[in-house]
Amino acid sequence: MIRLKNINWLAYIGLAIGLLVLVRIFPPLLPRLILTLGLLIVMVSLIMIPVLIRRKKRAESLNGNERIEQQMRDCQDHILKIEDKLKEIDIEIKAVCRDLKDPDVSEKNKVKLKSLLSSFQQEKKLRQQKRQFYFICISKLEKMQLNQRVKKDIQQKKEKLNELKENHFEELADMENVRSDIEMDVFYLDTIDELSSQVQKMDDQKGRLNLQKELEKITKELNQL
Repeated sequence: MIRLKNINWLAYIGLAIGLLVLVRIFPPLLPRLILTLGLLIVMVSLIMIPVLIRRKKRAESLNGNERIEQQMRDCQDHILKIEDKLKEIDIEIKAVCRDLKDPDVSEKNKVKLKSLLSSFQQEKKLRQQKRQFYFICISKLEKMQLNQRVKKDIQQKKEKLNELKENHFEELADMENVRSDIEMDVFYLDTIDELSSQVQKMDDQKGRLNLQKELEKITKELNQL
């Protein structure tokens, strides 16, 4: 990236120096030169600004996963176009090879055919490299898509885990309430059993009445829980 920026700056500096030299050699060309540059800037702006605006709106309208899928579709389209061109090149190569094998073709034409064959083969190799580039892009995009999905799944699982951890405290409080209720129930039931046993063993009528009152009191309190 740094080298590319340096090259761009060198290009701008070289263009500026060239313009200054041209103006000094041909001073009358200055007005025309300025007018031409202005027209070029306006034309490029009119062409590029709408394109950039459309691209920006398109990028903003898509989320991360949708952008990846769109890029993958674009790569697939490029691959299909390249493969169509490769088929055309193969047809031309076969035709050239057929003519080269024809004994009636002159040596002069065979030299030209060999040159054509070499050019077609170079063109084929170049397009194969372009196709490989788009295949690599698709592979990278698929990995990005996978990692985005995994990242989203991890976040969802973390949220679910936090929710489960929060439920532990709520369930622990419920368990404590249940334990307290059971202990209270056991206490009253044990007390009732003890008083009932004493009632059965006691012969004293007064003591029995007192115990019965105590039993009724505890039973009443138990019913009010």
